[in-house]
Amino acid sequence: MLDKNSYILVYDSGNGGKFVLNKLKKKLPFEKFILFRDIYFCPYGDKSKSNLKKNTTKILDYLTKMYKIKMIVIACNTISSLFKNYILKRYNKHIILFVNPYLNAKILSKKTLVIATKNTIKYNSLLKKFSNNKNLFLVGFNDLAKKIDDNINNLGTLLPQIYTKIEPYVKLDVQNIVVGCTHYNYIIFLLKQIFPKAKFFESSSNVALLAKKILAMYELENEENIKSKTLNLYKID
Repeated sequence: MLDKNSYILVYDSGNGGKFVLNKLKKKLPFEKFILFRDIYFCPYGDKSKSNLKKNTTKILDYLTKMYKIKMIVIACNTISSLFKNYILKRYNKHIILFVNPYLNAKILSKKTLVIATKNTIKYNSLLKKFSNNKNLFLVGFNDLAKKIDDNINNLGTLLPQIYTKIEPYVKLDVQNIVVGCTHYNYIIFLLKQIFPKAKFFESSSNVALLAKKILAMYELENEENIKSKTLNLYKID
């Protein structure tokens, strides 16, 4: 049985998880959080499915055994794209939420560019669903997440290589940009320099809102009127 005073686990490969955590804290200011940033195995975007599955299972098995956790938030689009059904089945005693590219038919009524990791582009079910839409354009990066982590205090240096990758889409009059990797939220300010008229979409805010609704529905919100605490973890024993 889930305990309302247990942790909410936010799992990602790096600083993208911190971005999602901050959104969760705004909606759930009195919860206890575990932020697990797998900085030693990052980036996930170019790893094989078998290695990612083994690594993710090892991490989640350990954390759910060592800590009392009521909700798991998968803050990595790559893991959500590859292993959603597997994670739902294996950790079915927990409430589990996944980030996913914020994409729907309304957005795709206009030219839309999705930027994500190559694994998300290749395996995400939502992107496959809309793959035949003529307004959808996909760009997959290999190691951009790692470079964002490594240059988090000097992100402007990444602009030239980002521009080189997406330059072919600049002249297409793209009106919507879907950020399909939580790491990439940190470079939206750079993307706005390239696409100044575009509207941006990311899923972290909706995941935080859904987390609050679900905890309230199951009466699992923390009752201790104490500002949220976060246990930061980077590796498992």
